[in-house]
Amino acid sequence: MQDPNDIPEMYRQENYNKSRRNRIITSSCNIFCHVSFIIAIIVILAIDRSACKYPIRAWLIIYACLSIVGTICSLIIEIVIKQKHFESRIINRLYGFYYCIMICFFITWTILGSVWVYVDDNCEVEFNLGWKLIVAILAIQYVIFVLCSCAGCVGLVYVLALRAIRKENVVKNEEGDENIRDKTKNPHLE
Repeated sequence: MQDPNDIPEMYRQENYNKSRRNRIITSSCNIFCHVSFIIAIIVILAIDRSACKYPIRAWLIIYACLSIVGTICSLIIEIVIKQKHFESRIINRLYGFYYCIMICFFITWTILGSVWVYVDDNCEVEFNLGWKLIVAILAIQYVIFVLCSCAGCVGLVYVLALRAIRKENVVKNEEGDENIRDKTKNPHLE
């Protein structure tokens, strides 16, 4: 007798392909945003050589350097993960660990940049292009944080709703109604 919790190979491959496609889309958007920011930062730092060195110019330089490192690491990780013979739990955990570190850094750096932008009024006049770029980067990052938070909340509600529906269907099946099938069963919720 087949275990009802076993996932047929067809569904396993389909879920793997969806997961991989979503990871590639997310990484591509991430890389695109960082490359855009890097190009804008380099152009503005090259054009505007004002006397305002600290903190806004320093924030931009460090942000650009770490974005370059992060983008290169993302590309390397994506290339390695796309190779099927390297697909393993260790690689996936390293991938997740890397993104956790990068997210923690960018959250911290965004908060620090917010404090610096709103505390230092001298650079707004002297280094106007850089100041506007930081405000734009911060605004985009805050929008991304809000969207990710909303997506996390929606995902949590979705998972809880699926579990409640599944539990309800299991109770109905146990009561003797053999015609009801558990159509909401999702193997990833176990």
